[in-house]
Amino acid sequence: MSFNFCRKWTGRKIILALTFLVGVILFSDRNPALQAETLLAAGEGTIDDTGEIVHDIRSKKSQNEESLNNLALKYGLVQNRSVNASLKNISLRLSPYFDHPEFRLRVVILDRDKVMAYLLNSQTLVLTRGMVYSGLLENTDQVAGVLSYLLAEKLFGRLAEEGKEILSPTETGIDNPHKKPVMKPILYAALAMVQAGYHYQGIIDAVTLLGKARKDPVLQSMGGYLLSKKRKILRGAAFYFEGQTAVLVHHNMTAIYDLSRFLSTFPLSVGGHFLLGQAYYQSFAETRPYSFQRFLFLDDPVPILRTQETPLDIGALDAAESEWDLALKLSPAYIPALNGKGRIFLLKGDEKGSRSYFRKAYDLAGNSPWYRADYALALIMANHVTRGERMLRKSLKEADWDPRLEYDLAVWDVTRGKRPAAQKIFHSLSRLPGWRFLIRGTHPEIVSGEQERETGRSRARRRADKPFFLNPGETMENVQKKIGLPKSPPVEMYGRTIWFYSGKGIRLVFHGKYLYYAIFEKKWDNRDIGGFYIGKKYDPQEPGIVKPSWVVPFGRSTYLVFKKSFGYVAVTEKNDRISRVLVSVLPPNATVSQDSIKSEPVSSPK
Repeated sequence: MSFNFCRKWTGRKIILALTFLVGVILFSDRNPALQAETLLAAGEGTIDDTGEIVHDIRSKKSQNEESLNNLALKYGLVQNRSVNASLKNISLRLSPYFDHPEFRLRVVILDRDKVMAYLLNSQTLVLTRGMVYSGLLENTDQVAGVLSYLLAEKLFGRLAEEGKEILSPTETGIDNPHKKPVMKPILYAALAMVQAGYHYQGIIDAVTLLGKARKDPVLQSMGGYLLSKKRKILRGAAFYFEGQTAVLVHHNMTAIYDLSRFLSTFPLSVGGHFLLGQAYYQSFAETRPYSFQRFLFLDDPVPILRTQETPLDIGALDAAESEWDLALKLSPAYIPALNGKGRIFLLKGDEKGSRSYFRKAYDLAGNSPWYRADYALALIMANHVTRGERMLRKSLKEADWDPRLEYDLAVWDVTRGKRPAAQKIFHSLSRLPGWRFLIRGTHPEIVSGEQERETGRSRARRRADKPFFLNPGETMENVQKKIGLPKSPPVEMYGRTIWFYSGKGIRLVFHGKYLYYAIFEKKWDNRDIGGFYIGKKYDPQEPGIVKPSWVVPFGRSTYLVFKKSFGYVAVTEKNDRISRVLVSVLPPNATVSQDSIKSEPVSSPK
């Protein structure tokens, strides 16, 4: 056998093989980029498209359903509409802050008198009737604390053990070079509680209760430890919140600063790494020349027009890839990072690798029109036109209020020669804040100049914003007169003051003495949050309802961003209902323009 094998490798084949090996040896140390290209050409660097991640997730889901059915058959489940609705709301609010948003966290009540609470297959919180109806759990904050602790114990426990591999040996905090990163799962549970808007006391009560139920004196005594770390947790949540808001409104340098500080303390936060990567990616996208012939999903989620010449920031793209790699190392099935890696591979020219990532994100969140649309556009760019166009139009049918999806469809219509359809879409988009450049010279051959003429009355009516009972830019004194002081002491950090009204579901961030950010997380009956009502279904087809300027998908959560005269409003939507309203008074980005070009109009590429 060996002789026959050697006979096949004679003559020209041996010479070619030796030449290839010598070339790799000679140039591998001198040119790393050439080495990467050589490995990629040889098939060593291609993405594994076996779908193992998706298969593993689906297997876990099936296993969880089977285990849950067995429990239901053996003990039965307690059905209480109001209690179950409250538990579902808790799981929805906590889901984004753990490392597997592809799961729909569930909370069920087992019909048993024994006091028990445990996590089933990392997906379902199982409480017993004895735990819920005995009076041990007095409020939703404590239930959220139990779920947070059990999830953190299961998910972050493994990551804490692997923390030395994730962090570099020299990595230290930005604020204090001697500060150690947080690696204790219980502190990540407390962080998730605060991020989701629950009272900090809930996690303290939860660990005390779980310690008693488990007869674990160490866990039962952790309440004092959590109380001593409260300030650290609140500061971390504030940095995360500010960084997230800055990402949503494209203030990328602010986001990079805040999220870097957050991750220096909480390096196991998958969401933090994704958001930091998104900020770097958007920073890179700002340096790309605008082209109406390019699909916008590569510059997601808003078209960016440069107001000044800026060199292409490849370093920001590399930083984004590094952060998303870290997120996937922490959680291989993290949907937003999978989708982001697909965009990076497409920019690097690896269409096969990009389709693999887009497909995995789509398979894990098949009901999301945004991940389906990105996969569809990747298929179209790879000449899989029929399937890609069908999926794109299906996504647009489900989310026809997303201007980015409409824009990409219009670009595709122009490519296909359907100019009247594209003209109709561009004209419709030009009425939205952030998209008015479409009638100011960017698409002169698509949208006529006559459509730019508007009466002063219609323009004023379009700019009118519904009032907030807490107006951005108000002073601390005025805020105190309207809603009083919070019961929790304010948190001071780096010129910022955070007020947290846990009972009212309001968090306020002051820069100096002026209100800069506000977040609303609870239902208000008599308070108007700029026309948005928490718990109410968002229907853009209703008369008077404004469409968002752009949409940012984040796993199973969706952020709708509206440009206002004072700044921005971002609304979190879950199950078609508003669950959170964020208000920001960040000034306009000086690097780019989202409405008009201050310099010469951008010419279309030839």
